Amino acid sequence: MEANAIGVSVGVEVIRRTVPSGLKWLSAYARGVEMLIVGPGDVGKTSISDYLQFGMLETYQQHEKTLEIQNSKTFQISIGRDEALKLRVRRTIDVPGQTGPVEHANLVRERRPHCVLIVLDSSKPIDTVSRWLSPFCERLDHIYREDSRLLKKNRGLFVALNKRDAVRRTTDFDARQRHVKKCLVNGLGDVIGKQSAKAIPVMPTIAVQSRDGSELLDSLIRKVAKQVSR
Repeated sequence: MEANAIGVSVGVEVIRRTVPSGLKWLSAYARGVEMLIVGPGDVGKTSISDYLQFGMLETYQQHEKTLEIQNSKTFQISIGRDEALKLRVRRTIDVPGQTGPVEHANLVRERRPHCVLIVLDSSKPIDTVSRWLSPFCERLDHIYREDSRLLKKNRGLFVALNKRDAVRRTTDFDARQRHVKKCLVNGLGDVIGKQSAKAIPVMPTIAVQSRDGSELLDSLIRKVAKQVSR
């Protein structure tokens, strides 16, 4: 039996979240991924983590700061009317933003996640984004060089350029997206390969109730599911 099932219709597609129990919980835990969610403070990491688990978004409001690492329960997301695509999540690991990019990268070595979701604020100036992302990538490069097993375990790096609705001009958002991709290639291209670094998804998201919020986050979920599910 599965508890707390939440089904969301997306056009002709259905996204259904469940918290499995019993043997299904054991299976979801054993096959599930640990997702480390990192990024600066006040970029929407907790909101995205909550949406992954519960499928609900809050209205615009000031959130309390995350002061310590938050681990989610095990859950499963089934995508499509036949539920052929599944994202099993052993846990999401939501990291406080104030600890800084180097400390966030160090958690990759400490927590050994299957995938990493980097959340950035697309409304911030490009140099502000770089000041966080560049040292994160530099430190992650060093960690992967020290422990090749971590790199082999990694099933995917993803970037959510959040607060897309706060960037009015498409050209401005596109410039930020290109800059983030450049930072990823410069910082991680040597250790994971330039083509792999170029292929890291950098996706727009809106982690509050809005016309496009759920649609953009569901696109991120589908991208993650297709890449990390085994």
